[in-house]
Amino acid sequence: MNEIRGIIGAAIQHGDLTHDLDNEQTGANRCQIDEIISAKHAVTFTPDTLVQAHSQGYDNCAYCIGDSQR
Repeated sequence: MNEIRGIIGAAIQHGDLTHDLDNEQTGANRCQIDEIISAKHAVTFTPDTLVQAHSQGYDNCAYCIGDSQR
């Protein structure tokens, strides 16, 4: 899972989370990536990998990636 494309991070009230745009799990009490993008709180990673997101301090979204450390 280290080579996921469409990785996007979001700095939100409860911490920095990494989201997988190819596996969005939207809806009530789910991943809020659509709202994050609309509010312009999203950041991208170069390279676009989960390893890069983790190296920048981002944790996995429990819904679209799983294995959250929080």
